[in-house]
Amino acid sequence: MQNTRVTLDQITSFKDFLKHIDKLQFPNQMGCILESRYLQHLLVVTQNEAAVIRLNFWLQQALYEELVCAPSGVTRERVTKFLEALLNFVSFYQKPLASLESCLAQYLLTWNGVDYQTLIFLLVSQLQIKPFQKLNDLVLEPIRKLFFCSSVEFKCQVLSCLTEMLLTLARSTLVTAMEEDKPSQSTSATPLSVNDLPMSNNETRETCLVIKGLIGFVNRICTVASQMESDHILLQHCILCFFEQVSILHKNYPSVWLFYIPSSAIIYRLLFASNPMAVSRLCNLIVNYKETFESLKRAQLSSAEGDVFDGLENVDRFNRHLLDISDSIWRNKAFEDRSKSLCYNIPR
Repeated sequence: MQNTRVTLDQITSFKDFLKHIDKLQFPNQMGCILESRYLQHLLVVTQNEAAVIRLNFWLQQALYEELVCAPSGVTRERVTKFLEALLNFVSFYQKPLASLESCLAQYLLTWNGVDYQTLIFLLVSQLQIKPFQKLNDLVLEPIRKLFFCSSVEFKCQVLSCLTEMLLTLARSTLVTAMEEDKPSQSTSATPLSVNDLPMSNNETRETCLVIKGLIGFVNRICTVASQMESDHILLQHCILCFFEQVSILHKNYPSVWLFYIPSSAIIYRLLFASNPMAVSRLCNLIVNYKETFESLKRAQLSSAEGDVFDGLENVDRFNRHLLDISDSIWRNKAFEDRSKSLCYNIPR
């Protein structure tokens, strides 16, 4: 009796689920996982590789039939319902799904930027494709082509999507670091600190490289988009939202040792913007970067392995930006020719 299997139909409450979790079995139709929170919990807890393989196989077939190569008989409501269920599952599961990555990449090649726009962006934001070159080729490049030939509202949708992707990647590094640290934490009740996080972990480093590449990609498209849209205030808001998250990445996710500031073109366009929102938030951005640099420097000095944070070469440029912003707003020294200025240094 101890080995008697329990089906999902026999579970009537979460208490029953916990009681019989070792006896539960996955159904023959893996699509049921999208509709059942109990099965989703079971998949996360058991880490059943066979179940994940079966789910990926079913999901790839379903996505291909419903989205990538949808026949004329498939209604929009049916696809929307399927994508909503998939998004709900992916947000809960928080692990890469090869089938989702491959099918979304295939769909983006022919996507018009309109069909299921909100759901597609939300699904894209959950991707954790590595290395960056693969992410760029499969996802970012198709989106970039739509980005530059679409309205400012679509550009803002893209930036919001990439901001969420940044946070998804950052969260994955924290989870990896916490898992690596479990043996040492099991014998101590001391809270996890920055110095406890293993920067030598290859998976964490690889993800940090993807994050760096993603920030660089967004930095480049934002520089061009600001010129194309004449510093539209909605676009400025989305640019600032992205870089505000970048500026506090290390604070919220200590395993991300990265100091990446926006391009000079973005900073000075925000500084000389015609609206106070951009200038005010730019000042806050500078404060965040200053605190992040100080935190990274302390972590670097106390690192037993001599780790160096990525982006140290940006510190000098940051200091020059800080000087220009201070002189422009508070010190009445705007437009004075100075050798240390990036904005006001006039060639002779």
